[in-house]
Amino acid sequence: MMWLDYTVEQIGEHFTVKGDWPGEVMGWTKDGERTGGKSHTLYQPGDVFVVNANGILKKVPTVAGDVLMVTSSGDLVPFARNREDITL
Repeated sequence: MMWLDYTVEQIGEHFTVKGDWPGEVMGWTKDGERTGGKSHTLYQPGDVFVVNANGILKKVPTVAGDVLMVTSSGDLVPFARNREDITL
């Protein structure tokens, strides 16, 4: 999928992608409804991405409760799933 006509705004070390209206890239409607907008979204609240060596943001599949770990190759992977008693 090709996304065009969007603005990337840097905020310190962070950034956001802005469309024609707030929330467009997350599938919100022009009226601000969080459902009923675009069927293919760029990202959603809670999504986790890692930048690889080629500058590509790779989405990391996660679920609530995951403990994530960075591997020696720089990948972010689930270390433990649905555990609250993890001791590192």
